[in-house]
Amino acid sequence: PYDLVITRWGHRAPGASAALELLERLAHGPRPPVVVFASGHERAANRALALRRGALAYTDTWGELFKTLERLLTDGDWRPRPARASAP
Repeated sequence: PYDLVITRWGHRAPGASAALELLERLAHGPRPPVVVFASGHERAANRALALRRGALAYTDTWGELFKTLERLLTDGDWRPRPARASAP
């Protein structure tokens, strides 16, 4: 059992990703919080899909990842956060 899982999105065969496969495997038992760290490519669609599948967060910058981890580890705040506005 893990206290926290950080994974990449990880593109695989058409339509699949390593993160979605991981979330599917973790869906059938006790699930640690999962944070997906990925590029900004297709961010909105991938983020929505990951959160629907049970990810706690989807981050695409180092700063966002570190802020998420800090919030989780210091505040114990395991609630998903709303999507950030995209830059113009």
